[in-house]
Amino acid sequence: MLAYADRAGATEEHALFGTPEELRAMVADLRDAGVRYLLLSIFGGRDQLRRFAREVMPAFVDTPRSEKPAASLSVL
Repeated sequence: MLAYADRAGATEEHALFGTPEELRAMVADLRDAGVRYLLLSIFGGRDQLRRFAREVMPAFVDTPRSEKPAASLSVL
């Protein structure tokens, strides 16, 4: 995120945000492209973090370990 902070709109262009369904699809696309780690930055506080853990990450529990994404995601 910080790499794009000096350009108007760039952070939003490169951040993942949306409904739980949209986030699951975005994380799955990144996983399929070979991404293994994501940075989680949730500005909605503890409740948003819990919602992410409850509604997004369970979709990746059965992913083989060698392809399993990290449990973090950059969210604005």
